[in-house]
Amino acid sequence: MKNLIINRYAMFNDNKAPKWIVLQLVEKCNLRCKMCYQWGETGSYLDFGKENLKLLSFEVIKDIINDCGDTKPYIGLYGGEPLMHPEIFEILRFLKEKEIKTYIDTNGTLNEKNAEKLIDSKVDLLWISLDGPPDINDRQRGNGVYKRVIKGIDRISYLKNQRNVTTPKLGISLTVTPLNYAYINELFFDNLDLSQIGSISIELQNFATAEEHSEYAKILNEEFELNTTAPIAKGLVQDPAIFSEMDTVLITSQLVRLKEACIERGINFNSSLKTLEPSNFKSYFEGNWNEMGDKKHHCSFPLTYAEITAKGDVVVCHTFYDHILGNVYETGFNAIWNGEKLKKLRSYLRKQLLPICTACCRYYYNPASGTN
Repeated sequence: MKNLIINRYAMFNDNKAPKWIVLQLVEKCNLRCKMCYQWGETGSYLDFGKENLKLLSFEVIKDIINDCGDTKPYIGLYGGEPLMHPEIFEILRFLKEKEIKTYIDTNGTLNEKNAEKLIDSKVDLLWISLDGPPDINDRQRGNGVYKRVIKGIDRISYLKNQRNVTTPKLGISLTVTPLNYAYINELFFDNLDLSQIGSISIELQNFATAEEHSEYAKILNEEFELNTTAPIAKGLVQDPAIFSEMDTVLITSQLVRLKEACIERGINFNSSLKTLEPSNFKSYFEGNWNEMGDKKHHCSFPLTYAEITAKGDVVVCHTFYDHILGNVYETGFNAIWNGEKLKKLRSYLRKQLLPICTACCRYYYNPASGTN
């Protein structure tokens, strides 16, 4: 996915329609991964009743895409678990008919039973979450999850070979946490068949401090008149002390080796922090963002990127779910994208970032940095 995204980083001026749109198809998920800011131990969705969980309607998705006119945005589908949307394959068929490149972020547990449909859909890429060898992954994501994910990978790979097709490409996304940081390369070198994998992405557990969250809510209220406590972003709040025992030298050495192996094998490699140095990881996990080698000063995503939540709310960042710019059930997407609320946010972000920006995974793909 990452190099598909990077190919779309060429145009970062104000656009009539975004170049990249992520659709949160559903809020519900069949897992409770410990570090997840939605359904994890401090997740913001934990107080949601089952009857209140939303899904984005297929008809609204059609309207969003049609509102983009001649622009063919790169589409990401996620959740929750996106494969739990009852019309997921109708959605994929529609996007393929529109000749739109599409990826899915999935926990991988539903891939085996949906393998044939996924191949038939011609979806471009599946990003599958695995966080370590079997015992470590399952401590972080749930009992039996690793085995289910591998069965899905094997089944899709078998069917692709049988049919002599190349899609969907398979990518592995690993989130580095205090539980699994020492086992990154044990997963990739001792457990996975890398011949099945086209991309690897190493993400760091995203977090914000309580102070940053408080300041963020204050800015939303004072600068943007939102009257909010920023409850969604609160799911990202962690005390940096939970990361204090992590060996950043070990993390660095593993990622350097993994990157070299990916280059040799022709596997796309991405790491949230591009600068693979112990001091850089140390600054990140201590929350000393200003000392990071990958520090950014501006963000271009509001110019080219949008997310639509399962509720229909439009935001321009994976973290700004408390800063709603409009709702596609009430207003056309094009009107929201070119509306005054988004113009005001763009104007603000051209001058400075928000306190919580460093807790957003998109921050580390910020094209303003000039590094990909």
